[in-house]
Amino acid sequence: MDPDRRKHPRFSPRSLQADCTLDTDTETLPISGEIIDISYSGIKINLIKPLFPDYSGKIKLSLKLPDSGVPIAIIGKIMHRPSENECALQFTKEQAEASIDDLLFSCIKLSDSTLLVKTS
Repeated sequence: MDPDRRKHPRFSPRSLQADCTLDTDTETLPISGEIIDISYSGIKINLIKPLFPDYSGKIKLSLKLPDSGVPIAIIGKIMHRPSENECALQFTKEQAEASIDDLLFSCIKLSDSTLLVKTS
């Protein structure tokens, strides 16, 4: 995506791990990964194993807020797959706004670079 078209700034937390769940038609598959960056509208994750090439469902991320250890669940829909192991997720409408706020606040405190992309 063209950086000038982003609606929200992205932040890169350091070493924030997440357990993921993929829901297929026949089963639920666990997979782990590391958060690459996050914004108010989505999250990019680097998975330990590649996703199925044709997987396009929702992914549930389970992680703990870095500063408090409080567990949080994030549900996202795959919007972009930059590589086999990376996927960019857009938060779903059922995602609680308060949980995104808590996660962003924690990630900003962990971030090496505060603002990665200028917003208009």
